[in-house]
Amino acid sequence: MDISPAQEPLASVEPCTLVIFGGSGDLARRRLIPAVYNLLLDGLLPSNYVVLGLGRTPMSDEEFRTTVRDGVVKHSRQALIEETWTTFSKHLFYLAGGNDDTQTYTRLKERIEELERQFELPGNRIFYLSIPPSSFTSACEGLSQSGLAGTPGTHSPYTRIIVEKPVGRDLTSAQAINQVTGRVFDESQIFRIDHYLGKETVQNLMVVRFANSI
Repeated sequence: MDISPAQEPLASVEPCTLVIFGGSGDLARRRLIPAVYNLLLDGLLPSNYVVLGLGRTPMSDEEFRTTVRDGVVKHSRQALIEETWTTFSKHLFYLAGGNDDTQTYTRLKERIEELERQFELPGNRIFYLSIPPSSFTSACEGLSQSGLAGTPGTHSPYTRIIVEKPVGRDLTSAQAINQVTGRVFDESQIFRIDHYLGKETVQNLMVVRFANSI
């Protein structure tokens, strides 16, 4: 298999800061950071960006980079290229803190602003909630109280929040979570994704194809 270096960054994508809640977790290591790395290889990242992991596990920036590098090696759909990884890893950072600790959001805001100054970023921010649905409320309220939720209707700089589905344990808890996110963020700021929507169907496409004699 031919291994190509990273393509030129996409000019139409604005520089931004991506904050991954649950940054020390398995999903970030196995799926999210490898996905961002693949965006770089495909030329779909902006020319300037920061990825900041937020998690409960105490670790330094370098320890975080080592941890997620292992995830890229094992789980990336494209092979790790040392030169590209060296460049990519310089944009990876980590902050230890609990989702339910108000001081976490004070420190998070300070760290984001520090990195934005360092990388000369315009203030575009994406918050990815890779955490249990039971923690969504404290995360949204923490972002709101610290002034990190942005201003609804503002397109530049923008603030976005990504929520993983399904949310909650049942209809009641799902409605409660949607009410909280809707109170803190404008609907245009909220992106809901489902990793496994249709997964079983896709995996069985070949079975369906060859079981059909028509």
